[in-house]
Amino acid sequence: MTLFRFSDLLDFTTPGFKSNAVTVFDNGVAWGATSSSIWWTNPVVVNNTGDRLEITSTIYLVNGIANASYSTWADKVALVIQPGVSVRAPSICRSVITGNHDFLWIEGSINAANCHNGILFNYFDSDSTRRFSVLRNVSVENARNPPISLTNTMNFVLTDVTMINNGSGLFLRSSSNNILSRVSADAVQLDESINNTISDVRINGGSFIIGVNSNNNTISDVRINGGSFIIQFNSSNNRISGLTAPSGIGVGRNSSNNVLLGLSVFNNKTTAVSLTGGASNNTLASVAATNSYLGLSLNTVSKNKFDNVAVAHNTIGIYLTDTLNSTFTGLLEVGNNSNDCIVIGGTNPGLDNNTCANNGSSDASLITGIQLTGDLDDGNTENSALLGVLDLPTGNDTLTHTWSGTPVTLDDAGCNALVDGSVYNGLSCETTFLRHAVEVQNDGLGNNNILCESGETCTYMPNIGSYQGHGNLESAGAFINGTLSGITLMQFDTNGF
Repeated sequence: MTLFRFSDLLDFTTPGFKSNAVTVFDNGVAWGATSSSIWWTNPVVVNNTGDRLEITSTIYLVNGIANASYSTWADKVALVIQPGVSVRAPSICRSVITGNHDFLWIEGSINAANCHNGILFNYFDSDSTRRFSVLRNVSVENARNPPISLTNTMNFVLTDVTMINNGSGLFLRSSSNNILSRVSADAVQLDESINNTISDVRINGGSFIIGVNSNNNTISDVRINGGSFIIQFNSSNNRISGLTAPSGIGVGRNSSNNVLLGLSVFNNKTTAVSLTGGASNNTLASVAATNSYLGLSLNTVSKNKFDNVAVAHNTIGIYLTDTLNSTFTGLLEVGNNSNDCIVIGGTNPGLDNNTCANNGSSDASLITGIQLTGDLDDGNTENSALLGVLDLPTGNDTLTHTWSGTPVTLDDAGCNALVDGSVYNGLSCETTFLRHAVEVQNDGLGNNNILCESGETCTYMPNIGSYQGHGNLESAGAFINGTLSGITLMQFDTNGF
């Protein structure tokens, strides 16, 4: 993919905007072209010395050595660092770039050595009609604390952001309705942050933590190298898909009503997937865990649902203690664990001790003796217990998930405001969604809540775990309507290596 930058439009020598022209092609033949001209009249000035950026609608450029810190003192300001140039922190500073205005644009490389933060945005109100700022093609290194720290930010877009060799990772506090994509960081943490959309995340060394009342976030395609993925401290109604976390996935401390689809955990030697501390009413689908002490562990939790689970080569495959009213459905694959299932206490825990037979409301199809190998997100064709084992769904292959919270109005409109796409069932808000599928994001058709619902385009998930194929998307075939209808199912053209 060709990645264009704001800097591509700028002349860092003159300085100013470059001239542009448009050529229209018809079947590869030039059909017409505009004359070359400068399209924008915003002032463009060089600032290699830092301090205040205080002239509205101005683009500030860094085109040389800049041992400086910058702060935005006006709306509609851009700071663009020339490719190949890095802003380096002065000898003593708190942050290299600070801001609390609206319609800002930050782009370029920052060396935050000696600074607490690389970029710090700290707003003092919660006006959801403001902010609308962009961090694009940004890299931050060597910050002592979060390289990028966002407090009370709303309607931000962060794209192609890299944070390496920092004291911690990206931090969002009390922030909402932000869009983050193609992010690489040492860690990510959300506290009291809601309605954010986060996709294509790579974490090196640290963890991804959804903490302290962080609700209704949509998170997809996360690969963690070294750390864990954790939902904790009363965080609810989050939707996660395509998650690989070798050090474990945990839901706990009264976090409820979350949906996690397509999970792979391997080689962590402790607990692969854990629900503890009052976690309730969570739905986990397509879960694969291997080479851990506990593959799937539930401790003092209730009313959680599991659809399609594969656990193998663990000391204990599934460990249920004081668990209430759990449900296992779809495939339940176990094998080569020292103990496939241990169940201690609880009421209707979902499975029977030792045998893994269904208990209570469970109706899973048990398969024993499976083998798993390697990293479970790599599409290894030797993992036949994972690849291609889930049938193409019809409109009647559904799961229903109940959400946490009371809608402002006790009707579908109130529920839709609480969680996109949900409806009122007379007691609470719920969503019925297609099994073995995930919604295609940002295609202009659906509500982008990850769950596959009527009238949306979705990607078929034929496998257990985070890997669902690779290559180009193509039609998965005609969809058979049922409870859900009008769905277009796509699939990757290659499944497995």
